Amino acid sequence: AYRLRIFTPTHELPFAGHPTIGSCHAVLEAGIVKPKEGRLVQECDAGNLPLRIESAGPERRIWVEAPQAKLIGEHPELSSTLSEVLGTPIAGSPVPTAFRNGPTWLFIRFEKESEVAALKPDMSALAKLSPTVTGVAAFAFVEGVEFAVHIRCFAPAAGVPEDPVTGSANAALPAYLVHHGLLEKTGREYVATQATEMGRDGRVPVRVIDDSGRAEIGGRAVTVIEGEIRL
Repeated sequence: AYRLRIFTPTHELPFAGHPTIGSCHAVLEAGIVKPKEGRLVQECDAGNLPLRIESAGPERRIWVEAPQAKLIGEHPELSSTLSEVLGTPIAGSPVPTAFRNGPTWLFIRFEKESEVAALKPDMSALAKLSPTVTGVAAFAFVEGVEFAVHIRCFAPAAGVPEDPVTGSANAALPAYLVHHGLLEKTGREYVATQATEMGRDGRVPVRVIDDSGRAEIGGRAVTVIEGEIRL
């Protein structure tokens, strides 16, 4: 096991996907820990999270069993405000719904993938919208073979106007889908696409591991900077 703490420009996060996958890659590359039968445990403020390692070298994929996403509340009163702040009318159903799995994400569904791609949020207004959520996760279902969901995540109040790939939101989305009876739209194993609007090609594999919508997410990491700190 190893211990991890995660910081944004404004505060500490109990859990996040990028740091989890990246730190696991780093400790494996440095030989700090060795997996047992392809498994490790990461200690963080959200609890002890099981990690699963598939393959090795450039093909190595790291999976994390994310914290259980808990329903915080449904917010129909925010529908019109969110439509205005995001610049596009949101879908009439389900209503905006918040889930917490460390960070708290307010999930908002749009009818079309093109609407998600075209979003141009008022970041200042979005940051002031609700001090109780980390950010807003806007998504639409995708009619295709490669991806099931197109998602974008905005967290200006946390110092991150738009996140290129958001593990915590993607890991919490299945709980939202289960809560609203929409899991059949994606199935229990799917890939989400994110950040094409930022010139990225974010892809998040998601596996739903129980009927509550608890999920594991997977990803790969590469070493881009290596150095030493002398104390």
